[in-house]
Amino acid sequence: LIEIVMDPDLRTAHQAASAVATVQEILRHVGTCGGKMEEGQLRVDLNVSVAEMHGREDRKARGDGSKDGGMYSHALPPNAGLRTEVKNLNSFRQIVQATEYEALRQVRAVLDGNPSVQETRTFDVRTGRTVRMRNKEEAEDYRFMPEPDLPPLVLDREVSAPATPRRAPPS
Repeated sequence: LIEIVMDPDLRTAHQAASAVATVQEILRHVGTCGGKMEEGQLRVDLNVSVAEMHGREDRKARGDGSKDGGMYSHALPPNAGLRTEVKNLNSFRQIVQATEYEALRQVRAVLDGNPSVQETRTFDVRTGRTVRMRNKEEAEDYRFMPEPDLPPLVLDREVSAPATPRRAPPS
């Protein structure tokens, strides 16, 4: 089992699917796994939160970075809502549909005066909706817990850039 955590800087459902496609390509390239989502070789749990897109002060500078975002709270917009985790997505189509549905559900909840609670949901492919699995009462339930014996692997742009095919020199 490998868990890959990314900075929360994806703004659309298609960006999320594209990020997963890139991870899938890397895992296949290095031989870690076949990445066949339909066979359960790669599953996605995604976190969705919505925020107003104005007044983008840096949370860290304002001193409220620990509100909910854990170690990545400095990267979230200032009015980001609570994260909802959507579990076990196994296709790019599900990633897009679940992300779009969940973002709209959260916007509706905010507009109705009932902002989202921190919870875990699943995606029902038959209805195209997310369904509550369980509530998360403590923010710690969502925090990333690093393995103390394994240092983080951080790839810079040069290392993570797509490899360009090289032609063999003429013989």
